Amino acid sequence: MRIVVANNSKRALGFVALAVCLSLLPDRVEAQSDDGAMFFSAGLSSHLPNSDYVKRGFGADVTMGGVVGRHVFGLDFDVEAMGRCQKDICTHKGDIYAGERISAIGINLFYGRQARQFGILGLTPYLGLGARSYYGGVRDEKYIDYDDDDFAVYKTGVSFGVGLMADIPLFQSSDALVGHALCIKPYFSITEYGKQLNAVPAFNLTVQWRFEFDF
Repeated sequence: MRIVVANNSKRALGFVALAVCLSLLPDRVEAQSDDGAMFFSAGLSSHLPNSDYVKRGFGADVTMGGVVGRHVFGLDFDVEAMGRCQKDICTHKGDIYAGERISAIGINLFYGRQARQFGILGLTPYLGLGARSYYGGVRDEKYIDYDDDDFAVYKTGVSFGVGLMADIPLFQSSDALVGHALCIKPYFSITEYGKQLNAVPAFNLTVQWRFEFDF
């Protein structure tokens, strides 16, 4: 597996690593109780890969998860418009040709631990494992199975990474059952696509509005 990381990706990884280290410093805030909560958040996302084949993309992100004590886990889904493909990408269902418009779709399982509180700012380092696909073009005729309605051409890889959730509580609903917060998530990932693209590092940044429900 070959990984080439450009200077901007190195800086992004350094930023995430620094934030994770800061969040692991001894905490002066009392640990949370074992009470749990569920949360749902939605917002804007960016996907900035270091690749000659695709450039930066911007889109939307949705996250669902739970909190038990200080443990945070859940599922993250994002989709971005990536502009035009820079070079031909070979897939098992045809080619995504240079100049065609493409999109990116990512799904990610994550686990983290709330580890540090700076005033109202809470930091949660987390790990993620999932998949990412680049979609574009239409299947070549020889790859089309007319019993299959899916004519899309896509390149999919396994993705893993490390990130940080920075939560800023905003307000509680009038019944005090729902909490609202601003969530900023820098995330550095590496996706292994196999031949041609190989391993693609990327910096991802998401800004979300979060709804949290205690139980």
